[in-house]
Amino acid sequence: LKGLPFASYIVLNFAFFAWLGYAIYYFTLSPVASIPWSIFLLFLQITATQFYVAAPLAAWKYAAVAHVFGWYMQIHIGHILIEKRKAALTDSFFQSLIMAP
Repeated sequence: LKGLPFASYIVLNFAFFAWLGYAIYYFTLSPVASIPWSIFLLFLQITATQFYVAAPLAAWKYAAVAHVFGWYMQIHIGHILIEKRKAALTDSFFQSLIMAP
């Protein structure tokens, strides 16, 4: 990683290895689609890690609020109000974890 221009920002923590696992998994599903998505997710992972390094307590607060807000928007707004059906998460929890990004 030392030769890459952004290598100094990469921290080998759980988030990095989670990203790596997802990148490999989605690459096996679709190599063409996974490359830009993996690059985007790596950018998000690096940004989140740098935010956590700079302000750990604030990062946890922002992450918690963003997580709860995201779930609310996905389930209530997306599934209930727009699609008018329940989320697939309630039908097949395992499939929701494996197939959904």
